[in-house]
Amino acid sequence: MGRLLILSSGFWKDESINPSGALLQTYYAARIASESGWRVDYITFSRDEKKWGHIVDEEGITVHYLRSRRVDIVNYPVLMSYASRLEYDVVYQRGRSWLTYAAGRLARRRGARFVWASSAQEGLERFKRIYKLWRKDKSFIRKALLTPLALVEDFMIQGGISMADVILVQNTLQKERACQLWKKKSVAVIPNMQPEVDVYPRKEFPVKIAWAGSLVKWKRPWVFVRLAEMLGKSFEFFMMGDGNRVYLKTDENLANFHYLGRVSNEKVNEVMERAWFVVNTSENRREGIPNAVVQGAMRGAVPISMNEDYGFLPPSLVVRSLEEAASLIRSLSRNMEEYTRLSREMFERANRMFGYRTNGRKLLKILSGEFHETACGK
Repeated sequence: MGRLLILSSGFWKDESINPSGALLQTYYAARIASESGWRVDYITFSRDEKKWGHIVDEEGITVHYLRSRRVDIVNYPVLMSYASRLEYDVVYQRGRSWLTYAAGRLARRRGARFVWASSAQEGLERFKRIYKLWRKDKSFIRKALLTPLALVEDFMIQGGISMADVILVQNTLQKERACQLWKKKSVAVIPNMQPEVDVYPRKEFPVKIAWAGSLVKWKRPWVFVRLAEMLGKSFEFFMMGDGNRVYLKTDENLANFHYLGRVSNEKVNEVMERAWFVVNTSENRREGIPNAVVQGAMRGAVPISMNEDYGFLPPSLVVRSLEEAASLIRSLSRNMEEYTRLSREMFERANRMFGYRTNGRKLLKILSGEFHETACGK
């Protein structure tokens, strides 16, 4: 097997960083490669000063911890110098950031292959940083001052993507967009990976509804709280995730609302096993395929999405308002035959589409250069 270099803003098991779906998927990519005999060097950044400069073996993954800085782009020369000591045949990086450019340059430096994975629906777009900056609720002067840095990052990101030998996307819509924007010879669809669930979990009353993710503005966690208020005490709501609790927009005194905070991935799966529904409240086109939705569906929790079908949900589970979401949950909770049909359908479809072993094998073929899905325009 070969030597794989992974660049990432954080390592999934580092408690000093904010966990995200992109970090979880990067960890799974590293793990499947390591399990298959690849030598994996994973360069990352930590806020825990005790980790700075340390090299740690994590399940066969060699994790190199560098210092995280508030303006992370200043780490570029440090990273390039550090990585020059390592040997690698393939470079993998997920999500768009200055690391995308660094990965492309490191691959070119050694004649290695560069595999870049998009982590969001909008992740393929050009000039995303500058667009997001000017949409923010900040003063004109502050936006003007931040514009040069945003432009530098945008140009670095676009330069990095253009150097990728393979672009990985999560569904056919993203593939079409990647082909349109980047004219690549190799664009492969690999949905998110999650360990398979072999046995369909039984659901028990009262009806439990789950939400998992970072408490950030674009994920709109307060919508989930409003849903708890609308449906009342006959339904139990469980929210998991870390971040700014101001976005809950509640005093958290709702009897049927349980905020669990930051929890382990194992705890998320435990809650999803008991959940009847998993709700996604994110803004349109902000995510790829949310890990929480996948983890819930793989355990028979029926996903309710407020905006997108993510390429695998039936239209009946996509709603456009709180009222629609509440009505759908009430209706399915009263119709056990229809609920069970949908729950089992999601269980089977999600385990078939997002299985760790199935998608892991696809990724390994791409890393080794054995597989090229594409052809844009065909």
